[in-house]
Amino acid sequence: MAVKWLEAFGSSDGYIVSPSAHAVDMVRHHYLHLFQRGRRSGARPRRSGKRTFEFTDFWWRGAPGDRCGGVLPRTKVTYTPPASAAGALGVREEPKALLSRVEGWS
Repeated sequence: MAVKWLEAFGSSDGYIVSPSAHAVDMVRHHYLHLFQRGRRSGARPRRSGKRTFEFTDFWWRGAPGDRCGGVLPRTKVTYTPPASAAGALGVREEPKALLSRVEGWS
């Protein structure tokens, strides 16, 4: 799976945004170790890790110049933080801060 991921995203120049904190943790922190030897070592895993963000982390502080926003339907929202977001990525307050700014959500 890691090889396929690098083939699909490793040579792109844009941001890579995932709703899965666990997947982002793998790319940022573990791909370098997986590909220490062989043809996929070095630059691609390192560059990919720097461009890969968990969705709320990217939305809150990762997108240069643009922050997502807009009017969404009034509704009640439940947020369950994934363990990888806080533990591995240090993303703790960003999701709650982001959700608190959405008009009509409580």
